[in-house]
Parts: sequence; C-alpha cells; structure tokens
Amino acid sequence: MSISKYILLLHQKLRGNLSEASANELDHWRNEAAENEVEARQTEKAWEMSTRYKSGFQPDASAGFAQLKAKMQAAEPKVVPLKPRRNWVAIAASVALLAGFFAVWQVYNSPSTPAMVSISTKAGERRDVKLPDGSQVVLNENSSIAYSPDMQTASSRRLNLNGEAYFDIAKDANRPFIIATTYANVRVLGTAFNVRAYRGEAQTEVEVERGKVALEGNTDLPPLVLLAGQRGLCRPDGSLDRVKSPELPAHSWRTGKLDFRGAPMKQVVEALERHYKIHIDLNGSGIVNCPFSGKFNQAPLEAVMETIEVTLEAKTAHLAENEYRISGGRCK
Repeated sequence: MSISKYILLLHQKLRGNLSEASANELDHWRNEAAENEVEARQTEKAWEMSTRYKSGFQPDASAGFAQLKAKMQAAEPKVVPLKPRRNWVAIAASVALLAGFFAVWQVYNSPSTPAMVSISTKAGERRDVKLPDGSQVVLNENSSIAYSPDMQTASSRRLNLNGEAYFDIAKDANRPFIIATTYANVRVLGTAFNVRAYRGEAQTEVEVERGKVALEGNTDLPPLVLLAGQRGLCRPDGSLDRVKSPELPAHSWRTGKLDFRGAPMKQVVEALERHYKIHIDLNGSGIVNCPFSGKFNQAPLEAVMETIEVTLEAKTAHLAENEYRISGGRCK
C-alpha cells in the first residue's frame, strides 16, 4: 500500500474520525519500520503547526500548488550514472521526498480545521459533560468522546463515542445530532437515550428513555427507528434488532436503579452482571426463562440475590470474588 494512503489515514486520526480497523492498520505501518514512524511524526508536526492559523484563514490553493510543483521540480534528482543494483535506493528516496512534499502541502493549503475536543474516563470514573450546542452527556467509566469545538455553529452536529454514555440532546430540527461508534451511527433531533459501544464488545446498543432515535449500521440497510422503551442492537455485519425493554436496565449505571417487570431471568442475570460487574452461573438452575419482577434502588447485591431466592425458591452461592451461582428454583 502506498505511503500516501497511510498519510491520509494519519490525517483522519488527527481529525478524530478514524475507524478502529484503520487505526490498527496505521499502527502496524508505523511499527513496521523506523522510516514510517519518522514520516508519521513529521506529518503530525505539520498538522500541529497548521492548527495555529486563525479559523478565518483562506489559503491560496493555486499559489500553494505552484509552490508544490516548484519544490517537486527542484527536488527532481539529477541524471547521474548509478550502479544497477542501487537504482531502487534513488527511486525510493524520490518517492518519499515527493510524498513528504504532498503531505505538507495538503496540510498547509487546506482550510484550517479546529482540533477535536476529546474527553475520557478511567475505571471507576464518571463525568458530566455539557456540549457546545447545549446537549448533556454523562460518560461512563472507561469511555471517551470526541467532537468539534464549533459544534454550536457548524452545519452538522457529530460526536465519536467509544464506551458508554447517556445523552440528553438539545433540540435542533435543522441540525440532526449524529453519534458515531465502531459499528453504527445514532441519529437524533432531540431526545434522551443510552448508548453502549465498547470496542471489546461485538455490538452497539441503544436504549431510548424518551423521544426517538434512528440506529443505522455501516451498510445500505434502512435505519432502525427506536421509540421510548425500546432497545436496538447493531452488530459488525450491519444487522439490526429491536427488543422491548420497559425496565430500561441499561441506565442503571447512572441511576443506580434496577426495575424488572416480568423479565426472563436470563435478561435479569445479564443486567445484574453488568450493573455489579460480576459473573453469575445460571446454567443448572432451570429458571432461565422464568419471569422475575422486582425494584431495587442502590441495593447491595446480597439483597437482590435474597429476593431471587424467595421469589423463585432458588439457591444462590458466592463461589469466589465476583463469581456467583444460582441453582434450583421454579417458575411462579
């Protein structure tokens, strides 16, 4: 693959809109050879210098191209007899030099783009973020968002998400809000919903609290419109699914509340595992599909387990740190 392709990937990374697959490809190229890393750092330095221009800067593209052409002609190697076995050295040097000129010209003679604002959280950390357009974001642990600082005045509102966050989007009928994840885009006008899109998980999950959103994969398939009380899933192949979720357990990380209303125990266990960061073995219980109801507000795990025991006549056991088992029981 040509060096210009990797330079373009690097520019996408600096703009904050590089996909995970492309990021891995770029990292592999940088680590492949010392020359690649030098080229990448030079491009990053040129980008950093270009961001110092005022936003009103208007480049003279014609003059810039003329300068580039002059540099390319000046850099053209002189005709000097070379030994056949070293021709490839001269060719490689010329290509690298021209590619470098092209990259620098592309940066300096393009309209200045504001650097993306990036916000992230560590394990056990949560952050409240107010976006330039007035939208509110609650960022869960081990998550990050990136957006343009001119979101309030730009023609479109776009944000990149890795991890999990709750959004309360300011209404603007003329400028839809788009959340980009690894596998999907979430398009809204004004609503409140939860998005889970950790890179280590093979799906993007959206759960709507109020209003409606459109979930779309990276395919030509029509988007999936989700209403309040619905959950949507988007997988890497672009397939979309809608499931009813009246209890909205995906919001428990933020509210501390778990409200199950006749939910199958399999779903209850999944919600408990996510909420308490544990693993529960339910395979030998026989109550996988039994309905369970219960409301818990900031409740300790022991209280939830005791309620399951009484309600479904099951037995619970603490096997090891963060490891539990539910056995026996019957549906009621």
